[in-house]
Amino acid sequence: MNHTTFHSAFRLPRGLWRRLIPVAAVGLIALLAASHAFAQDEAPLNRREVSRAIDIAEDHLEDAERALRDEDAEAAQAAYSQAGGLFLRILQDHPYRRDIRMRLGRIYLQFEEWENVAGAFEEALKTDPPGDDEDVDGWAIENVEDAGEVLEAWTALTTAFGMMENDLKVIEAGRKVIELNPSPPASTFVAIGSSMARQGQFEDASAMARRALELEPDSAMAHSTLGQASAAGGDLEAAESSFQRAVELDPNTPRAHAGLADIYYAREDFQAAVDAASAALDLNDQLTAAYGIRGLANNALGNSAEAQGDLSMAVTVNPDDPAANLAFAQVYEALENRGQAMSYYRKVTTLANSPPASRVAAHVALGRFAIQDLNFDDAVTEMNAAVAADPNSAEAKAGLGMAGHASAKAKRQAQDVAGALIAAEAAVAADSENAVYQVEYGIALTLNQRVAEALPVLEAALPNFPADGNMDDAAVGHWALGQAYMASQNFAGAETQFAEATQRMDSWGAPFQMLAWAHTAQIAYGPCRLKDAAFGERMQAAQVGCPATDADYERVAAAAAEYEKAVALGVQDPVLAERLAVLQEVRNQVAE
Repeated sequence: MNHTTFHSAFRLPRGLWRRLIPVAAVGLIALLAASHAFAQDEAPLNRREVSRAIDIAEDHLEDAERALRDEDAEAAQAAYSQAGGLFLRILQDHPYRRDIRMRLGRIYLQFEEWENVAGAFEEALKTDPPGDDEDVDGWAIENVEDAGEVLEAWTALTTAFGMMENDLKVIEAGRKVIELNPSPPASTFVAIGSSMARQGQFEDASAMARRALELEPDSAMAHSTLGQASAAGGDLEAAESSFQRAVELDPNTPRAHAGLADIYYAREDFQAAVDAASAALDLNDQLTAAYGIRGLANNALGNSAEAQGDLSMAVTVNPDDPAANLAFAQVYEALENRGQAMSYYRKVTTLANSPPASRVAAHVALGRFAIQDLNFDDAVTEMNAAVAADPNSAEAKAGLGMAGHASAKAKRQAQDVAGALIAAEAAVAADSENAVYQVEYGIALTLNQRVAEALPVLEAALPNFPADGNMDDAAVGHWALGQAYMASQNFAGAETQFAEATQRMDSWGAPFQMLAWAHTAQIAYGPCRLKDAAFGERMQAAQVGCPATDADYERVAAAAAEYEKAVALGVQDPVLAERLAVLQEVRNQVAE
């Protein structure tokens, strides 16, 4: 039989090899059992010895094929080990033999040792050894050039990376298979589509799944992949339908059960999520996504020990799985273990295989922690990284807005008005519909003496300020709008805004002070005769005249009362104090 196809024709049932000796020990076993000439001679193998070793290894492979046909797993394992050991021995001396790596990769594929499969076939596809020499030690370089073998290698890599959930490499290898094979199998489209779905490329993933279904309409894996694509695109109903169809076609489809678990979790049916994830893990105990979602669901149910156990398994099975690390971080955050949560969130941001959605979630979480620690510059940095990971992510934009707002407020309180304006502008740019951010932006404009620009911003935002928002911020917003009205000589409008500010924060003296000013600005003055000419000079210095009506005297009294509250709260305004003192004395100085 052609050795380029034997590994698929005689594949043992999934999981059987796990009960045998790990393939990592293949080389040692074979070398111990190999002939004395190969096992104990430390000198490099010459051409004749390499040819002999290959012949012996090929005989072992034929023995393995016979053992597989006879369903003698132990004999097959032994024969594969002997062949693998000889191939490893050749590569020890001649690592540039790509043809030998192809043979070794086929053996690893039998044992479902996916990391070794990937390593062997990746090396086989390399075209040049280190350096620019056309040969090494007089030996011709054995590159893999046969079109069938190149396709075989890329196909094996697609499978291996898929089992390892290395999405980016699955997509790369799978596309190479499609390029080399005009009629690739449905499994290739399934592998690419599944990886694209996890990477958030749901439209491309859906297209791949549909191409698989064109080839195999009743493929459970293809329906499961279509479910992943629909879930990634946010269509949970379509996703559930596809996963259910996959389970109907083949109840032993672990990813379909895991997909259903994801949907149940999103709907907060946590026990159903646990049950579905458990069904997935009963079928494939290496499925990190199922451990992750079961861990999150258990945590939501209050089963913290079970949650940590599941997530520990997830990162043990695949330490570099972004979803598992993200889930672990979220559970640690829920348990208020910030140190561990931050560690796992940070890891998600550094994993090359992290999909954009996972990177966004991790950066936003780190940004939240930075805000809690009052490290606003770090918060902005994290949120900007989230936006960079996915510029269209609503979560990332919301996070950037949150960080910008927190930074603007902190800078305002530190009297860094220029910095506050820059941060507020960033917050509004990230989320222009947020009334809270708009109010902060209007405040910053006012503090920077740009009241004409502030006025329309505050007029539009303040009516939409949320009832459950921070009333201190709302008070400052009303104060700022009052200041804008004062600048535009809309004193009645200013009075209303300053009064609103005092209602929302009665411990702040500035609005009471400005409310008094707004009252005095609306007093109408008329002609009068004074008893004391010197008092007239004092009136002139205070820039007031005689109130024209009783209503104007009432405004004087109201202004004096508001200023008293401001003074009680620590605000001193000598100019206003003198003006009010003069106005309160006018009646006594008017000649009848």
